[in-house]
Amino acid sequence: MRRWVILWLVAVSLAATSVDAGDLDLVPFARVTASATADTFLGLWPRETDDAPYTVRDGDAETSWKIPAGGPHHLIVDFAPGDRRAPAIERIEAEWTKPPAGKVEIAMFDACGGNFVFRTEWSDPTAPLALANPVRAQCVVLSVSKAKNAALAELRIFSGASDAPAIANAAAEPLDDGWRVTYESTNDAVHHVRVSFRAVADKADDLFVVNAPPNGPCDLPRPVIEGHAVVLTPIAQDGAVGAEHVLEIHPKPAVPFAASGIVEGFYGRPWSHEERRRMILLLGRLDQGIYIYGPKNDPLHRDEWRTPYGDDAIARFAELQELSAMVGVTMSFGISPGKDMDLDDPDERGTLVAKLAPFVEVGYRHFTLLFDDIEFGLETPIDAAMGAAHVDLCNWLRGELTALAGDDVTLWMVPTV
Repeated sequence: MRRWVILWLVAVSLAATSVDAGDLDLVPFARVTASATADTFLGLWPRETDDAPYTVRDGDAETSWKIPAGGPHHLIVDFAPGDRRAPAIERIEAEWTKPPAGKVEIAMFDACGGNFVFRTEWSDPTAPLALANPVRAQCVVLSVSKAKNAALAELRIFSGASDAPAIANAAAEPLDDGWRVTYESTNDAVHHVRVSFRAVADKADDLFVVNAPPNGPCDLPRPVIEGHAVVLTPIAQDGAVGAEHVLEIHPKPAVPFAASGIVEGFYGRPWSHEERRRMILLLGRLDQGIYIYGPKNDPLHRDEWRTPYGDDAIARFAELQELSAMVGVTMSFGISPGKDMDLDDPDERGTLVAKLAPFVEVGYRHFTLLFDDIEFGLETPIDAAMGAAHVDLCNWLRGELTALAGDDVTLWMVPTV
């Protein structure tokens, strides 16, 4: 019989705090579609992960909506599926991989397919479009009359000032696979509710978990670390912050399938940071205990393994590690140096350790060394001698990483076939 610890909840509503307004890009919360997308793969069809209209909200400058030649062509941003109240739009911004040759127009409607509300020409679409008076609309249509290989990398839409958002009746109940958090909006100003974990004892920085709907519910994995609470913060359309509600919770005792999970190891465009966060949360709810990072088309993971990750990338990896640890998932950083690494060269070995050192510094204690999917020449026999060289590298690398960390580091290895 599976045993569960009896869990008790204490819901604490904090006193209302002052409302701090901040810009909130509404496009990630909207449905984004387009009238057409240019055929980019050998001129036959578009690539969904690189060219589709939703790429304008993925935060990846390398992806974009590829606009077909001719026109007009339209990008449609529909707020209705995720927001019960039409935003009062006051500013639109765009980042173009290549701006269009023809004019750009913005039209707004009370609903997509509904009544016309507003139209203006965006004379310089590379500069922000500021509206003198905010326009309340559920549907925004960007029209390009002459694209000429134009590509829109990111589109951002901001709302004007709103009332202070507020929620009430916040509570949580244990589920077999996590927690269900419930609450109710008390006014129309609530755009979404930010859900975070908070260390109760030291009031450390909150660990963001997910943005939830205005009226819940929100299902979460149970943390495995003691002394944390769930924090619910209502957010308005303009980014204004309402009063917090704190729900004290207790963790699950263990992760049943600690060595089971997922490998992000495919070819093609790697997952986004948000997709990785969502996968971690799913693994936490499924009691799966490991996430191995190893997308083949991340050049710094494989082809350019000697090149260090930048500070921003390390910060994102650190957030993934922190979230993983909170919900009982081990985040393993994988690296694939085998295509051209000289295994016996001390400088090459030093480069490998230097590449992994920043991950040790931000808390990684699990690494995966991948030597799969490597095509060696006929002059390189794949035999016991190669296996012995790989074993030697693994033992040496684990020792170096353990010394850096000051505690035990786990190293997994995928061999060459």
